[in-house]
Amino acid sequence: MAFRPLQTDSDFLRRNVCVLSVALLLSCFAWSCRKQPPQPALLKTPSPQRAILPVDFAICIDNSRSITEPEQKLVRETVMLLADLADPGDRLSLITFGEGARLVKSILLGSDRDKIGFRETVRENVKFDEKKSDIRAGIRVVAENVRGLFRPQDKAVRVAVLFSDGRMEPADGDTQQALEEMQKYISSSIVNIDIYAVVLGDTYSRIPINGLREQPINGQLLMQRYLARSANRYYHAKSLDQILEAAVHILSKSKGITSLGETGEPSFKIDETVESMSFIVRKRSTGRGELYASTDIQLKWPGMKSEESIGSGTTSLNNTPTSVYWNDQYEFFDVITVRKPIAGLWEIGLKTNRPIEFLSRIITPIELRIAAKEHYFLNESSTLSAYLFDRNSKSIPKEECKIQAKIAADAASLNKSNTYVELQKAADSSEFHLEMPSSVAGAAGRKNLPGTLALQLIAERPNDEWFIRRSTPFIVELREPFVEWRRQAATSIKIPLYGNWPAIQPFAGAINREHPNYPQFEAPPQTILLLERYDDDSRAFQPCSQTILTSASGERAVLSDQLSKTGIYRYSYMLEGNDRRTGPYTLRSPWYSMDIRWGWEYAVGEIVLLWLIAWLFLNLLAKTAGTVTVFPAEGNRIDTTLSRKRAVIYAESQTAFMELKGGYSLLFRKFIKMRVLYGTVTVNGIRLSKGKTSSSRPRKLNRFTYQLPPPSGTAGRGVIQANVRIGF
Repeated sequence: MAFRPLQTDSDFLRRNVCVLSVALLLSCFAWSCRKQPPQPALLKTPSPQRAILPVDFAICIDNSRSITEPEQKLVRETVMLLADLADPGDRLSLITFGEGARLVKSILLGSDRDKIGFRETVRENVKFDEKKSDIRAGIRVVAENVRGLFRPQDKAVRVAVLFSDGRMEPADGDTQQALEEMQKYISSSIVNIDIYAVVLGDTYSRIPINGLREQPINGQLLMQRYLARSANRYYHAKSLDQILEAAVHILSKSKGITSLGETGEPSFKIDETVESMSFIVRKRSTGRGELYASTDIQLKWPGMKSEESIGSGTTSLNNTPTSVYWNDQYEFFDVITVRKPIAGLWEIGLKTNRPIEFLSRIITPIELRIAAKEHYFLNESSTLSAYLFDRNSKSIPKEECKIQAKIAADAASLNKSNTYVELQKAADSSEFHLEMPSSVAGAAGRKNLPGTLALQLIAERPNDEWFIRRSTPFIVELREPFVEWRRQAATSIKIPLYGNWPAIQPFAGAINREHPNYPQFEAPPQTILLLERYDDDSRAFQPCSQTILTSASGERAVLSDQLSKTGIYRYSYMLEGNDRRTGPYTLRSPWYSMDIRWGWEYAVGEIVLLWLIAWLFLNLLAKTAGTVTVFPAEGNRIDTTLSRKRAVIYAESQTAFMELKGGYSLLFRKFIKMRVLYGTVTVNGIRLSKGKTSSSRPRKLNRFTYQLPPPSGTAGRGVIQANVRIGF
């Protein structure tokens, strides 16, 4: 029987490398074919369909002598301006405080006569002649007269505005008692009143307040921490000129007017839906004196002739329904209101072409409405929602629009900011959503940093070049979290004979009850785990479980039953409780993805590994068995019995000329490796010289010839007959 063609060592190695390469390619293919999890959906926070309510303003004025006479006039005129800009149906109440406090007047506005009467009341009663200032006294009057000053929450927006330098100087000298009493009023009687705090000046407000246990606290901290309690309701008029802007912002926020023009921009796009627009033009400064006269101010309308303009005294435009109300009786500013303005581009400026300082707002039934929280934790997932609303039809307009958020580090730099984030339109409604806080924090480069950001939302219509709506700038606070959500590995692989890798950890929400941002829960909150699995048929995530984690530690065992199947999962934590101050409290984490799958690449790897181990094991135990008979050309036959891994074949004179070694290939095929030790061996016409090695599968009765080198002559030739097998 003939030998199978021989393989050299390079051929043998090439074959085994090819086998191993195929196994590795299968492993890589299994890895690349794994399913990719879809992006987690945005947690949607519904925005309220807010009704248009009148506003009840309780204006508290520090009547002490701590500000100069020009500043006193500006404060008085600013409060009087609120009456000019308020609407019929709003309520205005005036409270003054010094050593004590009193309710001067409370009136429900019904006509212009009511506005004039309130302005005169401010002019006559705000004298700034008190020797001391006790903020607590002003808060007490608000708390004791809540029912008379404010209508129920479903009937009016309830707002208290406090103008003060933050001094607390009670007549009895017990400052600590005064602070505690003020806190009691704020947390009980007026807990549902929005308190806006406007700090006047930057001198007295910096002086520490004496007699308090918690030191140091000055007027600014008192107004910010204990009264406003939010960056969105706190204003610091370092220069008293800034009080005007603060008052206009407070009015606009309270009334939900979210259609202001951009601060300092002298031109305005006005569309046909605008009912009126107002300008508050500064003409005098507390530090710089007179800036310009009312007669220097001019307003230009669309399509006007070059020689035309609206000036002080103008009441209407020829051949148009537009009317103009111009109040130049204030010392520090003029108030200009244009009703039924012509659509197009309006401009305001000075006849001398000098820069003009002003504030503006427009009133329109097409409003930009916003639903946003005042603060967001860095590890929560929420949404800021916005939409256009037609107040007349009480519906959302059908016209296409785009809404963007303009972002800056603070309100002062918002106007110059070029950072914008576009809101995404919801698929099932006309609302637009912005993921908070990750979208704005990332755009501002503040991804994991606490602090505040200033935002302004801008709505535009692609098909209407004159339509634009700008929200009042507002502040959002990014807070350090008081709870840490435990996250699983993004991919958990089921490996045969091993289990999941990485192992699935217990789900948990570790709560730090000592954290300063920890809410005032009436009872320990509970943490709920929401678990969903992606369904290929519906192409959507379907709920798996809603599990309450233990409230003590926020942790429980691994949900082995719910996670026993492979697939794409997502999970989110929800912390629920009841805050003593705000009522029901919910905090949601983002959706986190987790892909649980069979590790086919690892299974292939395991198979390859087991394959290699078996191959090595077989080769370690393999023995060369059988018999080899040498028939020399001259002399007697020589029989060799094989029973070891390596077998040496001898010719005459006990000359070792060939070595046989049994083994297995990577495909577990038996082979015999032959190495020539002396002379030459010829197999099937292939001649192997000394030192050469080849491999062949064992065969019964294999025949090959040999020849020993000279001087052996014919005696050094012969035939070998082998009956070789691989055994153990």
